[in-house]
Amino acid sequence: MHDEVKKCAERNDIKGLRYIFVDALDVDPTFDKYREDYEYCKQKTDIFDSHREISPLISNRSQWTLQYWEQLKLDLMKNFSEKRFEHMISVARVVYAEKISRLEQERQKKEQEESRKNAVEQKRRSPEPVVDTVRMKEMQDQRIAEAQKKLEEENKRIEAEQAEQRARIAAAQKNDTRSDIQYGRSMQKKALGIVLVGVLLIAIIFIMVILH
Repeated sequence: MHDEVKKCAERNDIKGLRYIFVDALDVDPTFDKYREDYEYCKQKTDIFDSHREISPLISNRSQWTLQYWEQLKLDLMKNFSEKRFEHMISVARVVYAEKISRLEQERQKKEQEESRKNAVEQKRRSPEPVVDTVRMKEMQDQRIAEAQKKLEEENKRIEAEQAEQRARIAAAQKNDTRSDIQYGRSMQKKALGIVLVGVLLIAIIFIMVILH
C-alpha cells in the first residue's frame, strides 16, 4: 500500500483519498499499482457517493476522447460514485493507450533487468559451480576408470612379488636338496671306512691266532 493512501485511510481523509485516485489514473492509467489500495479503501472507508447522473456515461469507445476524459474528472469531483470511477478506469485505457504501452514496456524491461541481477547475485553467492548432468556423468566415469587402473596396477605388483617369492622358495629348496645328497654321500663313505677297518682288524686277529 502506498504511504499517502495509508495515511489518508487511517485519518479517514476521504477527500484526500479521492484526489489520490483521480491523479493515479493520470499518472498510471493501467491502475495496476493502485489496484490493491483501491480495493482496500472500498472495503474500509466511505470513499464513494451514491451515483448521481451529471453528464451521461458514454459506452461507445470511439467517443472516449481527452475532452470526454476531462469532463469525467470534473463530474467525479462533484459526485465520486463507484460507477463513475469504474467507468473512468476503462476510459483511461483507451485515452492513454500509448502511455500504457510505454509503461508496460518499461516495466517489462525493469523486470528483466531485475531478473538478470538476481541471477548474477545468486550465481555469485552460490558456493559451488553449477554442473550439468552430462558433465557430472563424464566426471564420474573418469573417476571409475582411474580407480580400475589403480586396482589393476596393484594386482600386477602383488603378482610380481608372489612370483619372486616362489622363485626364492624354489631356489632354497634346490639348494637344500643338493646339501642333503652331499651329506648322504659323505656318510656312506664314513660307514664304508669303518667297515673296512673292522674287517682289517678281524683279519689281523685271525692271523695272529693262527700263528700262535
